[in-house]
Amino acid sequence: MSVSYLPTAAPVDLFNEADFRLGAFHARPGVREIQLDRHVERLEPRVFQVLIVLARSRNRTISRDALIALCWDGRFVSDDALNRTIGRLRQVFARDQSGSVTIETVPRLGYQLRVHESDVDPIASPSAAERPRASRTRRFPSWATGLFALVLAGLIGGTIAYVQVNPRPADPDIRLQVITSDLGAEIYPALSPSGSMIVYSAAGEGEAHHLYLRTLDDGPVEQLTSGEASETAPSWSPDGQRLAFVRTSPARCEVMIMALPRGPGRSVTTCNLRTSPSTAWLDNETLLIADRPNPAAPIALFSVDIGTGARRQVTHPAAGDWGDQLAAVSPDGRIVAFRRSSLPGVSEIYLANLESGDVRQFTRDHSTILGVAWAPDGRRLYVSTTRAGDFGLWRYDISRADRPERMVTGLRRIGRLSSDQRGRVAFEAFDLQSEIVRVTRDAQAPRTASNGESAYPDLSPDGKTLAFASDRGGKSAIWTMGVAPGSASPNRLLSQDYDYVAWPRWSPSGQRIAFLATVGGRSQLNIVAADGGRLRSVFETRDTLWSLDWISEDTLILATNGAGVWRLWKVRVTDGQATPASPPGWDSVQAGPGGRVYGTRFNTDGVWRLPASPTETPTLVAPLAPIEWRNWAISGDQVVTIRRNDAGIDLVSTPLSGGVGRVVGNPAGVANLSGLTGDAANGFYLTHGITNESDIVVIDTAPSRRLP
Repeated sequence: MSVSYLPTAAPVDLFNEADFRLGAFHARPGVREIQLDRHVERLEPRVFQVLIVLARSRNRTISRDALIALCWDGRFVSDDALNRTIGRLRQVFARDQSGSVTIETVPRLGYQLRVHESDVDPIASPSAAERPRASRTRRFPSWATGLFALVLAGLIGGTIAYVQVNPRPADPDIRLQVITSDLGAEIYPALSPSGSMIVYSAAGEGEAHHLYLRTLDDGPVEQLTSGEASETAPSWSPDGQRLAFVRTSPARCEVMIMALPRGPGRSVTTCNLRTSPSTAWLDNETLLIADRPNPAAPIALFSVDIGTGARRQVTHPAAGDWGDQLAAVSPDGRIVAFRRSSLPGVSEIYLANLESGDVRQFTRDHSTILGVAWAPDGRRLYVSTTRAGDFGLWRYDISRADRPERMVTGLRRIGRLSSDQRGRVAFEAFDLQSEIVRVTRDAQAPRTASNGESAYPDLSPDGKTLAFASDRGGKSAIWTMGVAPGSASPNRLLSQDYDYVAWPRWSPSGQRIAFLATVGGRSQLNIVAADGGRLRSVFETRDTLWSLDWISEDTLILATNGAGVWRLWKVRVTDGQATPASPPGWDSVQAGPGGRVYGTRFNTDGVWRLPASPTETPTLVAPLAPIEWRNWAISGDQVVTIRRNDAGIDLVSTPLSGGVGRVVGNPAGVANLSGLTGDAANGFYLTHGITNESDIVVIDTAPSRRLP
């Protein structure tokens, strides 16, 4: 009998372990999940470490001492603790009635994990150099933040994050340290200038976010804020004495400062931007915040005097842009780097010289940028970006943007960044999955289960086929699949790659599908044959295209945002000729019976019927919160909307002619901006969020120094 002690094997670092198969089970170390069919269990970190050590030595005996050395760092562990851990794993494996995985006790020696099948994937070896790359391909950014992450961050500020493939250093000298590994969303990392401490925002499911402080040497965690309001976007003053953050509640948004190590917070100024805020310090007396000058304007950067609350607008994005966020001030306080978002899925880094007032575009990658921070030398920038197709961390020399250095690779989303004076970088590591589900009055069932994100469903006119946008194949694309049980796997329609796709819509004949796309910094309205045949672009523009529907086989209607003005346009399919179909202010659209057009109005409650003549006025058809501006559908003579309340989510059907709505379903975990389709007889289809979790990770960019 072979006994494995593995005295020289490396301790288990869950964050850097690749996903693997074990019998009938699929293990994902990065998120501590083990899955059997559709049942997913989340394991404690120590239990998952023991699982990996056993799996590395499967069908061989591993001693109890080896398990303790590799999973408890050699510390004293009682027999009872190890027995409970093994018992927990046996409980998980017992769910598989075929018994594909078992753990056997070898008296006086240790344990042996046995896999009772021959066609399973081997687990990665202990050596990172020998570990095979995870097989999953790129996933693009909501059901909260990729395919939809930038859109959500720009429009509603949801935490968009992603993917179960784990980031790993591109340079083997760089080591990652996982700061948080709790269930829930830990976001907005903020390293102190000295690098000894970190503040982050965390919340459990359905709870408000609050700020937490800990040292990087694995010290205790201290909760800094509490209450019903949420606190996010922390940043340290240059002298490390104060903390700025944003506090939001349904009634108010405030920029706060707090003395450290702990003191009472006070409000510096109010804010209009309640979602995805950001703060930075220009100096010890001046803040830099992202905010909207008014609810209809793009987001801009403002300086704020913390003593008087006086504000000055620093950047001036074009009216049609989403705006400027994620400001990072250079160590010498002379340059502000920030993200400017122009189109869905497209953002660039800009540099503002505070002395001269000059603002210049730095990157031209046409990518999604999720975080920006400065290196201590002030000559380089850390940027989390999809410039290479996945979510990587890159280091740019500010004297040239065309040859950045890749620091961390992998497909788990790398989000907001923070850096310190010692060369450490903290980042958010997100995991998000979503799928299309079928909802009836009494049930909900998945239809597009995958390891990616799927959204924007549309049911074909004959009710047999579903079209949706997804990155399930590694690229943002349009897919179709039958809705009947036992239908074939989803079929990808597009062979061409896009930065972003959304809103597939069947033509009345069911022969073609129109969709919106972004590529190379421009928005496109495209049409593809339903069988995946001919693909052509109707037109492209630098304006934002968003939400569309067919009025007839020859005419589409869609919403656009040009120079900050939302408007509906009718588009002739044959030649792309567009004519205005509404006054300004309409931001989503669907066609109803009799050729009537319905839509939502920017920052206004309700679904409205557009006037059929200049003498008419818009008619309110059904209530709909502005945040749900994409979650509604015309179904026959009804309008179906999402209504959220303390008890959950209602799917409400209201007659287009007016009247009281009735609840036709109670979906769980509905994504904002996901789209909605279907009918009461056969079920409704919408996007369901499966996983929404993030952790904080720190890397040390100095190869001669190791993290604690």
